[in-house]
Amino acid sequence: MRVNLNNKDITKYTSKLVWSGSDDQVARKVAFPILSSATDSHIPEIEIGLGDLIQVFEGANEIFRGFVFKYDKEYQGTSINVTAYEASIFLLKNYAAYNFKEITPEDITRKICGDFGIEVGSLAITGLPQSFIEIGEHNLYEIISKAYRGAGKENGKEYKLGMNQGKIQLSEKGEIVIKGVLQEQSLTNSRYSENMEEMVNLVKIADGEGNTIAEVKNEQSIKNYGQFQQVVAAESDKDMQEVALNRLKGISGEAEIEAVGNTGLTAGSGIELSDQYTGLVGVFRITGDTHQWANNKYTVKLNLDFQGIKEG
Repeated sequence: MRVNLNNKDITKYTSKLVWSGSDDQVARKVAFPILSSATDSHIPEIEIGLGDLIQVFEGANEIFRGFVFKYDKEYQGTSINVTAYEASIFLLKNYAAYNFKEITPEDITRKICGDFGIEVGSLAITGLPQSFIEIGEHNLYEIISKAYRGAGKENGKEYKLGMNQGKIQLSEKGEIVIKGVLQEQSLTNSRYSENMEEMVNLVKIADGEGNTIAEVKNEQSIKNYGQFQQVVAAESDKDMQEVALNRLKGISGEAEIEAVGNTGLTAGSGIELSDQYTGLVGVFRITGDTHQWANNKYTVKLNLDFQGIKEG
């Protein structure tokens, strides 16, 4: 791990660094102490200010690029505690008014980021135009999210906003599947639970008079757990079979694991696990991650949601 402050390597002055993110955080962040003193001549006095550029590298790969949003230090202290966020934090700090008419979420994102000088990288392509008006009540992140949620209602997908080398990225949640990384020998601890509280195994499609005109169902799930039904109203401009299929939900699971560090393990990605003891076997989506470098060790803690269909 290497840490740069305004393009200068300060790694030897950092004893610990935490890099983290989650589904409900717009911007990933890093937090770390910098060895610095105004009174001890054996310790250098390092200058740092709000807005300073922070970059973190693992090997040759840049895993974080952001700006100092908070720091604290004491005259008699020996360290400066720093918190930095990715540039996507600016999507939370700015509000705007827009009138979008039949514009895809990807083009909405390009428009907003262009207006506010935020660089754009790769964006998930939906091809599904959205129309709505914003009058300053929501921040930029909420506006972009609204556009992609609208598309998600039509195609059944969820999307995750992230950053890569200072550029906004939008991808499908769980689309990146890391295989063969976390086997039992890689795990230092794990916890797993599952539930069927959100289960939907029968969806009926009804016409304007309340008559059922079609249905989709998971017969094995109904046999195993009982019937959990929803009804959707038919719409002439939509593929209702697809809409109904997207409403089906199986068993949900939650897990927490601790493992050997790997920078590919970040919120929004999918991972294949094999831990026979806890039952963590299948594909999981990472909902939160905390990476830590300390004492020459790199570890990661992950929060996971089960993505596989175990009930058949």
